[in-house]
Amino acid sequence: MTIAVYDDEALGVPELAQLERGLHIPRGHRMAVVNAPVDSALRLSAVSRANPYDADVVIAFATRRKELARLKAAYRTASAGRRTWVVHPDPDRPGTDLRWQWFIAALRQYGVNAVQQVPLGRLWSAVLLRPIHDAHLGSQLVGHPGSS
Repeated sequence: MTIAVYDDEALGVPELAQLERGLHIPRGHRMAVVNAPVDSALRLSAVSRANPYDADVVIAFATRRKELARLKAAYRTASAGRRTWVVHPDPDRPGTDLRWQWFIAALRQYGVNAVQQVPLGRLWSAVLLRPIHDAHLGSQLVGHPGSS
């Protein structure tokens, strides 16, 4: 018998309770998680099997550039006006090829803008998505280091 051990703390992957607190998700809201990291306990959670189109809040994970293409359900829910977050590792973290400017430009190609950034521990952050037509295209991202 094999037992899988998920140590989200060692991986730095935010746990569900940390996501709820950090992203200010009200109690009772239906959540869906898209593309949870393979080694995360979130993968085994019911929120990873929830339909994003039926959720009040969608939380998508991207650790590498190629994973952004897997988040189409998240982009659609953001475009439909649902609260949608993309959780990503900090750019200096080993194992990621996401760089800030590239990440923001890539999101725009999917018709969404990052309008707010929230730190989730030392290694991860989340950006709130809005459809491009709702976002302020000329403004800097709120919460990004270096923004005023």
